[in-house]
Amino acid sequence: MSENLINNYSEGKFFCCGYPATKCKFFNKQVKNIFKTFISEYESNPNNEQFKINPRFEIPITFNRKDVISYTGENISFPYPNGMSGGPLFSFNMDDNKQLKYEIAGILTRYDANNEKTMVATNMRFVQLMLDRINQT
Repeated sequence: MSENLINNYSEGKFFCCGYPATKCKFFNKQVKNIFKTFISEYESNPNNEQFKINPRFEIPITFNRKDVISYTGENISFPYPNGMSGGPLFSFNMDDNKQLKYEIAGILTRYDANNEKTMVATNMRFVQLMLDRINQT
């Protein structure tokens, strides 16, 4: 697999969404989930002794759950993100014509529960390359 095929999102802005387990309730044989979203940036220094990322296929994003920007632009406290794994990570920016460009960048997989400052997604291009490789066999 050629590393230059993996998109680099180190300058990215991100939109994340999912269903945190702490906001999932089961009552009277019904499940009620609350859909949560936030906007973030690339985390340039996510590694510590207990939490390592592989920049070849992972995208680290800043996640301080006590200081998150909601989709409406407000600073909010976010619930613990357990349960959001598998949710999409979208990258977005403005092009030269001031048009919003976005794409699915990755799939949320984990976060640094010890420091509560970083969430990680698997790069979508890496996922596509792995699926292509499986289909070729």
